[in-house]
Amino acid sequence: MTHRFSENVQFNYEILLALGSVWRQGADVGEVLATVSAVADADGQAWFNAWVELGRRAREQADRSAAEGHGVSARDAFLRAAGYFGTALVGVDAVADPEKRLDEVFAEHRACFDRFLRAWDPPAEPVAIPYEDTSLPGYLVDPPGVSGPLPTLIANNGRARSAPPGRCSAHRRWPAVTASCSSTARASSRCSSNAG
Repeated sequence: MTHRFSENVQFNYEILLALGSVWRQGADVGEVLATVSAVADADGQAWFNAWVELGRRAREQADRSAAEGHGVSARDAFLRAAGYFGTALVGVDAVADPEKRLDEVFAEHRACFDRFLRAWDPPAEPVAIPYEDTSLPGYLVDPPGVSGPLPTLIANNGRARSAPPGRCSAHRRWPAVTASCSSTARASSRCSSNAG
């Protein structure tokens, strides 16, 4: 038997995705289930508002933790906030002025995700990934305590949110480049020479 949190297939998927990220501190079960109980079968506007509110609460917790010198708690709360803002964006088309709200909330998502990556151990390194006549912004996420050339995974989740590096770095045993957000020779030499 499969439990459904929502009759809306997309909302149900997003709820499962949020719960699935708990093991890597990408969400908190209590926060997710409390939000879901209020909006699982609501319309897109209510979904959007509830997840944005949760993202802002998690960001406020992250800011407090950072100000008090609790780096790990701050890092984890920034990751949760980024995920919740991303989950909110599933309902953005249902809100008034969706383009404006998308820009606002995606900026909040990216700011939290960037803060999370700067607090990562070791901190993620911004990179530019060559693509056609331009480049895609991204991050090189190295495993702790490892140096030198390594096989590297390039992950592009293809969605309007950033892929948490914990999901794409194979339990952090080897580097990952996640496409989402300058350029560095180290990243391109490590990735291109090991892309087999």
